[in-house]
Amino acid sequence: VDRLGRRGLATRSNFTAEEILQQQRAHRGREMAQPPPPDAEDYTESDDEGADAYRKGGYHPVVAGEVYNGRYQVMAKLGWGHFSTVWLCQDTTYNRFVAMKVQKSAPHYTEAAYDEIELLA
Repeated sequence: VDRLGRRGLATRSNFTAEEILQQQRAHRGREMAQPPPPDAEDYTESDDEGADAYRKGGYHPVVAGEVYNGRYQVMAKLGWGHFSTVWLCQDTTYNRFVAMKVQKSAPHYTEAAYDEIELLA
């Protein structure tokens, strides 16, 4: 069954990795096509959270090809937010694609991570 997720992206579970990445690029293209606010002279669109954010207490550096827990092989970054980055991974045990969310490591983000886990459980 196909359906649209919160951001208008299809969420069916049997997409190929290439279909997922194509959909993400198309979605970004629609977002970037919107003009910047008139009062933002220095406005720039960025899909990069910045290298300086990858430090103790910040984002964990994840690299395509890495394998986590002997099972999840990282394919590509899907996105990032204030608390975490999200990665497309291949579950090598069940041969399916999954999203892996990597939380920032500062202690004050830990409680938010636990709250999210509880909410999703």
